[in-house]
Amino acid sequence: MEQLVTIAIPVFNAEKTIALAIKSVLKQSYKNWELIIINDGSKDRSIKIIHEFLDHRIRIVDDNINRGLINRLNSIPTMANGKYIARMDADDIMHPERIAKQVYYMESNPDIDVVDCAIYTIDDVNQVKGIRNMEDLPKTKDALLFHCMFTHPAILGKKEWFIKYPYDYNYYRAEDYELWLRAYDDSKYGRVKLPLLFYREGNVNISNYINSMKSVRKIIRCYGPALVSPFDNKVAIFKSYIKQLTYLIFGLFKAQGLLVSRRNSKLSLDEQKRSAIIIVGVINYK
Repeated sequence: MEQLVTIAIPVFNAEKTIALAIKSVLKQSYKNWELIIINDGSKDRSIKIIHEFLDHRIRIVDDNINRGLINRLNSIPTMANGKYIARMDADDIMHPERIAKQVYYMESNPDIDVVDCAIYTIDDVNQVKGIRNMEDLPKTKDALLFHCMFTHPAILGKKEWFIKYPYDYNYYRAEDYELWLRAYDDSKYGRVKLPLLFYREGNVNISNYINSMKSVRKIIRCYGPALVSPFDNKVAIFKSYIKQLTYLIFGLFKAQGLLVSRRNSKLSLDEQKRSAIIIVGVINYK
């Protein structure tokens, strides 16, 4: 029998995208799942749209207070009934085989605690722009210090692992990066090298990016001294300031999307067609 999987989506003002996110869950080839949707104080039509989906596997937690992503992420394991918990954001789209492929990987590798997958990146109008995460995960903890490793909404992991390792409120907007480092010595990570999530990525919000870089520097200062030389630690902090300045400059011209797009690998014409067909299938799902 298929293991029960808890898919969890925190939602804050996502009226433009939440329907597609839910449809992509309903369209999963893997059927033994529950979907927990947590409304984090949305002020738009998000909760009304969510209630339009009538499926006994969907559980809605409607809170009119905006408590923030970290709070919502830490509440999920206590609500989850599944053996595994799958992350997803309210503006992303699952490939129909995502849960099936990731659960198969976990069941075939019982020593693995958390697995992610490769991702397609999409823009605001659902056009596929590129692909990421086809490379191997970092092999050492010091390499992880300079590379966040997982795309956060692409992970699936054991429920007990999330209970053991909650997110830290001190690392706002880099809470996932800090978690992978903190749990590294007692955890095993894996990757399915197939693009199983459509990750929505437009122009980076500069204010959010600055907050992310502040937390990244805090992480480097906390974990770096035990992993790299004092010189390399200072270099890593200096590079974070350079990245922040670069995004600020590009942001003045509303061109920060050009920097983000450099993270992508290009798709062949056939890959573009296949990925577009999948998205159309989700859009037209009834």
